[in-house]
Amino acid sequence: NFFSKVAVDDEGRFQFAPGHAAAGAMVELRFDMDTLIAISTAPHPLDPAAEYAPKKVGLAAWKSGPAPADDACRAFRPECARALHNADLYYL
Repeated sequence: NFFSKVAVDDEGRFQFAPGHAAAGAMVELRFDMDTLIAISTAPHPLDPAAEYAPKKVGLAAWKSGPAPADDACRAFRPECARALHNADLYYL
């Protein structure tokens, strides 16, 4: 879950952290291969709110092509470079 936070206390109990994500918070995902995603705005099961109130979500998607040779993700770790190389072999 990107916008809810659940921590574990010293006794091993799950604790929901209300207000963890501010309005307008965002996550940017990158998919270098065909991907199927499911998005739900249902409240977290541990959210203590009395009212069931799913929030609105915005979604933008675009195709940007293969990651260039100098892409930050390619240089981040060797396993990232290998993954992108394999995606290149599959799609190019």
